[in-house]
Amino acid sequence: MLFLNFQITRQVTEQTIVVNLAGRQRMLSQTMAKYIFAIDPQQLSNKSAQENLMGYISAYDMFIDTLRAFENSGYVIDTEKKLIEIQKIDSPQAQTIIKQTLDSVQSLHAINSSVLRNGLTIGRYEKIRSIMEAVNTKVLDKMNQLTSIVQKSANAHTQDLRIIQLMTFLLALINFAFILYRFRRNRLESEQTIHVLSDLIQSAKAALIIFDKQDRVIMSNEAAHALFHYDEATMQTLKKSQIFKLDSSEPMIIDSNGQQQPAIIHQRELIREDASISIATIIEKSQYIEHEQNLFTLANRNTLTGLLNHNALNTALYHKTQQIKFLGGRFACFYIKLHNYNEIVNEHGQTIGDDTLKELTYRLCSVKRDSDFIYHINGHEFVIIADLSNHDDSLATITKKIAGTNYHSFNINNSNQVDVYLNIGSSVCPDDSIEPDTLLSFAKKRMTVTADHESNQRNSQVIDMSKASKNRHR
Repeated sequence: MLFLNFQITRQVTEQTIVVNLAGRQRMLSQTMAKYIFAIDPQQLSNKSAQENLMGYISAYDMFIDTLRAFENSGYVIDTEKKLIEIQKIDSPQAQTIIKQTLDSVQSLHAINSSVLRNGLTIGRYEKIRSIMEAVNTKVLDKMNQLTSIVQKSANAHTQDLRIIQLMTFLLALINFAFILYRFRRNRLESEQTIHVLSDLIQSAKAALIIFDKQDRVIMSNEAAHALFHYDEATMQTLKKSQIFKLDSSEPMIIDSNGQQQPAIIHQRELIREDASISIATIIEKSQYIEHEQNLFTLANRNTLTGLLNHNALNTALYHKTQQIKFLGGRFACFYIKLHNYNEIVNEHGQTIGDDTLKELTYRLCSVKRDSDFIYHINGHEFVIIADLSNHDDSLATITKKIAGTNYHSFNINNSNQVDVYLNIGSSVCPDDSIEPDTLLSFAKKRMTVTADHESNQRNSQVIDMSKASKNRHR
């Protein structure tokens, strides 16, 4: 039941996001027109015209990216400026509208690319304005139709999910009612059922309490005793109102000292003729949050060095490349490999090898800037993401700092002197690519070249942000 509720909630949330994005498409279609019509063709070079032009380009890119995600699934920036993944809209009618809209504005792509490469001229402006005047009303009408279709589909799908949820819950109630029926028909079977239920409750890690029809405690497990600081005998003298506070906006539990703390409380009531019982599952909110944080740490941190791992790197690269795509800027991706790690392990043992990785982590952290992020992605491979937008450091300067971490031997445990050799490669977004996997591949390939030809160092200069923006439209 809990899994089903989670799946239903997730699907309803996804449908809500799609409905909101469809509504945003209407706004974006009008935003493009607003920015273009606000440009004075006689003053194309002034600041106001350039700001309106960039507003139009940004709205157009977001409009097209969202339509393509509706068409084939993909990642988009939502209304809260977060990167999210959405599934394609399965409705044939919606797909027809999406394709017609893409066809209507397709001619703008080539003109926009030409504007970014060569600047806005009166001829290009007139073309854009002419196309917008021709398709603006049509596109707005298509987006209104799309929003209506998505809304109706979401409502129907949500209703189906609720019916399934209700039927499943009813089946669960019927099943438990049958158990209670058997419990009442045969005293011996009833006693055995009570013993089994008691064993199950005591073995549960979460706090469980069973109440009778008058809300009195009739059974509880050790986890509940520890949570409320009552022994079993005292617990059975209490009523629900003495340990739960459910009339506030957030459910609270009350322990033996009268202290209140927030908790997650799930209650199920089972009724059969004139007998009914209520089963409550209680989880401390702090424990729930700690559990979620522990899961996040396990998923995103390397257990040896404590650095962010490959999973966190993939997430960061998606966000960074999307930020570059829509907002401009540059960043460098450094791929670092401890070249002689296997020789260190073979000569000194795995413990010294682990300590060497920890020492390398410390040295890398000591030379990085506050804006840089380090990731430990494999056994002896690291990645550094360095922002180049607001810094004067060139790639060669940053590489020299990283390479300097192995100028001196590593003194492990004050007893082992270890010489470390690093292979370092780099790539730049968007100069080399806007795709995360390609950026990592370029950096790793250049790392190999650096290992084979150590005298060849890449000398890269910082370019202005406008060039980075133009590269995206080549």
